[in-house]
Amino acid sequence: LKPLDLSGMETSGVLLRYHYQPQGSGNAPEPDDTLKVLFKNDLGEWILVKFYEGTTLQPFQEEIIDIAGAPAGDGSFFHGQFQVRFRSRGGAGFFPNDDWFIDDVRLGTEVVGIEDPTGAVPQQFAVSPNFPNPFNPATSIRYQLPLTAKVSLVIYNNLGQRVRTLVNGTVSAGQHVAVWDGRNENGQAVASGVYIYRFESDYFKKVQKMLLVK
Repeated sequence: LKPLDLSGMETSGVLLRYHYQPQGSGNAPEPDDTLKVLFKNDLGEWILVKFYEGTTLQPFQEEIIDIAGAPAGDGSFFHGQFQVRFRSRGGAGFFPNDDWFIDDVRLGTEVVGIEDPTGAVPQQFAVSPNFPNPFNPATSIRYQLPLTAKVSLVIYNNLGQRVRTLVNGTVSAGQHVAVWDGRNENGQAVASGVYIYRFESDYFKKVQKMLLVK
């Protein structure tokens, strides 16, 4: 991917999101089919942050990587020429040209809307369980609004103390997703344990538990 400027964004909760799937004969991968995800640090070094082996038949999987939580060697990923590289390798088995599918690659910090291919506006309020759960380092909370509304989405610890506010303002009708990177308002990684997210609008409220494991 092209270089991006992440200078000064260490505490902004920058996340890389993508979907991946091993390709094989009928999507039946072989053990030597591998995928590497590498980040370029400010020393010009490519650092391995994720490694996958194509050992199981599986659908597209979503991955979320917290840039601040990824090992950067002796350097930093928060510089003016940050890059991401996906490197796949087909094994030397019966199907030597197997590869990997990569889709929907996104890098950002904001709550985003999800495009509905039908263009339809949801008919009711809804909040889905966070995914993945348990999670490390980040998880997604999807919700839908049938109309524009004021929304609050707040993370609390098991003692009821506020940890992080993900949404606090007016949100348009449609499908939306908020991502929590496992950090508090000060950008500090929080401890493993049970956390609670509370969704509130003028017309709908919901509380859910989630588990952060490290």
